[in-house]
Amino acid sequence: MRSFYALTLALLLSAMLALGGCGGSDGSGAATGGNLVPAGTTPGPVPVDPGTDEPGAGEPAAIQLNSSLPASTLLSQGGQATITATVFDGEGNLVDDGTLVTFTATSGDITPSATTSQGQTVATFQAGTTGGSVLITATADTATDSITVEVAVGEAASILTESVSPGTIGVFGSGIEDTSQIKFQVRDESGNPAPDGTEVEFAIRTPLGGGESLTFDSGTTAGGNVMVALQSGSVAGTVTVTASITTSEGKLIITEARVTIVSSTPDAGRIIMGAETLNLAGGVTLGLQSTLSAYLGDRFGNVVPNGTPVSFISECGTIGQSGGFTTTTNFGVASAALQTSSPTVPDLDGLAPEGNPGLCRVVAFTPGKGNFLDLNGNGAYEAGTDSCVTEMDEPYIDANDSGSFEAGEFYVDVDGNGAFSSDVVNCIDDTMIWTSMNILISDDVAPINLFPTNFQIAVGDSQTFTFDLMDIWGNALTAGTSVKVETDAGTLVGLTEFTVPDTTGPGGTYSFALASNPGEEEKPATVTVTITPPGGENTNLRADETFEIASGMVNVPEDDTTTVPDTGPAPSSGDPASVLFSVSEPHITVSGVGQVEQTTFNIQVVDDSGAPINEEAYDDPTLNNLRVSFVTRPYGGEYLAGEGVDAEGERVVVDTRGAGSIELRTVDGMIPVNLK
Repeated sequence: MRSFYALTLALLLSAMLALGGCGGSDGSGAATGGNLVPAGTTPGPVPVDPGTDEPGAGEPAAIQLNSSLPASTLLSQGGQATITATVFDGEGNLVDDGTLVTFTATSGDITPSATTSQGQTVATFQAGTTGGSVLITATADTATDSITVEVAVGEAASILTESVSPGTIGVFGSGIEDTSQIKFQVRDESGNPAPDGTEVEFAIRTPLGGGESLTFDSGTTAGGNVMVALQSGSVAGTVTVTASITTSEGKLIITEARVTIVSSTPDAGRIIMGAETLNLAGGVTLGLQSTLSAYLGDRFGNVVPNGTPVSFISECGTIGQSGGFTTTTNFGVASAALQTSSPTVPDLDGLAPEGNPGLCRVVAFTPGKGNFLDLNGNGAYEAGTDSCVTEMDEPYIDANDSGSFEAGEFYVDVDGNGAFSSDVVNCIDDTMIWTSMNILISDDVAPINLFPTNFQIAVGDSQTFTFDLMDIWGNALTAGTSVKVETDAGTLVGLTEFTVPDTTGPGGTYSFALASNPGEEEKPATVTVTITPPGGENTNLRADETFEIASGMVNVPEDDTTTVPDTGPAPSSGDPASVLFSVSEPHITVSGVGQVEQTTFNIQVVDDSGAPINEEAYDDPTLNNLRVSFVTRPYGGEYLAGEGVDAEGERVVVDTRGAGSIELRTVDGMIPVNLK
């Protein structure tokens, strides 16, 4: 009877395996299992526990997973499905009840573990908010199996730019990468990748007219992504590429990506220089450095490609990097270090410095093209149609600051003809474009020139003083130099304490006043100026220097026999000794903004005693002629207009628009000059 029971159970299990033991679905594809009952296994008699007379099974050896989803069915986001695990031992028998099975899923939630009953157990899977394939795995001891459940993806609801690589390309034939790969991503309402095959249309929204193109007009997504390539044309600029999808309701959803196309050729209208420090005390200290940078762009204002070569030459000291005087750009900027060394007073190639001897001209040059007015808007220069506006000579160092090339000045022989050439830059051929700027190489501090040096100030009166602050070449001191005027009697009024800015201009003339203190007795007074150098090596002096610039008496009684000297014009017994400046407006604005646009310089010539020159004391009118000019070249059309007397004694007004300077004779030692 016991043998019959065991045999009957074995036959029953065999029949069950024959009917349901094959892994996976019935071919529907909704869910499939991997591990089946080992092939070729014939279930034998089930061993009987001697103590209970009940059949037993071995350790778990195989698992078969099935899903409750019908064939070809997608599980909705947040939906549930039942996962059934059937567990077999190595002989193909169902495992004992209570066998532990664990479950995992790559997304969503699933019952973490359950135990078998009659060889099977179930787990509940709940999809998350992410569409796509979810891998579910069941494990019992060493046995394991997996199935895939497909979670539905929502309809395309948004599109965004995933990447643009590279974001900057060159015009076709420039030698720079001329194709940009643009990736867009389409997402559903939950932010998940849209279903594969979603159609996306592409277009160029802002064509440049140079033949730029896209590889496709449309494409379909895979994993939510779709790509298109932009091929540049012959024109530089910024191109906008759009990608759009249309929803089932007919709604158009669009996004865009921008690609910059550069010409790779620097434009003569897009090159300029700047400096970290404008004033180096190279006449005092060697080895001082200032970083000079050349900024380059193509004709559309795009930065030129990284690695564009730029060369520097200098009238003074040395310039360059450790690798030489040619550097390359990074984001349109090429930099080099100017270092003070011989010559410290610019005088390149033996040309006499007729201009300011402290100014050092630095030149930056690079291959490029001239700037033109694109009258037909096609991005390319066409002779006879467009207007080439660049007038540029071969690069040269303007050693005497005259504004034009003169024999003896250093130049770069671009055309190789052995002579200096003018107007070598055109808008058709590649040539050498350049720009330049001045750096000031200042020297030792010049003696303080103050007027008057002696004074007597009556009770209730004051005396105005002017003094010059400059180096021995008449140029400004280095940035950060501080100046303080002090006195031991009376009260100082006006600009008595200031700091020198960084500039390439001349030294300054400053004014202040010393007033008496009513109620105090007559006493001697001394006026001093203390100059304090800035920190660091870039200085015109090594330590504080105090100069006694004037002395006299204050609070002098009005009935005192000592009177204030007459400062009006008087016949001069000496020659012109000093030129004094005063300015009506230290700050003026550019023309057309409705603010102060001109200032008046009162230029006075005095003798060694401080008395204004009387022109009638000289038979030779040239003895008190003044030449007035700009120290730095005007770039915005500004000019000087002076009012004085010509050689025939007639009152005249002349300006610098026709020449670099004006020459006039003083009237009562004075010439008013307007800067317009």
